[in-house]
Amino acid sequence: MKSFEDKKKRPFVGIVLKINNINYFAPLSSPKEKHKRMKTSLDFVKINNGRDGIINLNNMIPVPIECCIKINISKEIQDDKNYGLILKYQYIWCNENKEQIIKKAIKLYNLITYNKANLKLKNRCCNYKKLEEKLKKFYL
Repeated sequence: MKSFEDKKKRPFVGIVLKINNINYFAPLSSPKEKHKRMKTSLDFVKINNGRDGIINLNNMIPVPIECCIKINISKEIQDDKNYGLILKYQYIWCNENKEQIIKKAIKLYNLITYNKANLKLKNRCCNYKKLEEKLKKFYL
């Protein structure tokens, strides 16, 4: 069993999507029993029906691409087989479903940025426009 300290060393893993010419990082979450029971929603995407985790579109943030590092899944499998295999299954599923993921992310982004989302959804999501402004200030 891995200790808490070992888990703290894991990379913050997600996918990078381009929305309005801005790279957005959407974090992945490891599988949890609750993911299988949760209803599909616009702000998260179940990976293999939740068996292999979810993509948290509600927590996507704009990032400079140079701040992102590709993960070596083979190395992750060597270091922690169970965790590495989850990453592998997530990677495969995301590649097979990238168009669906991108469409959902863009729809969510538009609902939030054009203030068309209901309050519950809005409260779960980041303020994408505000984050974009902060990113521009920081990197320009």
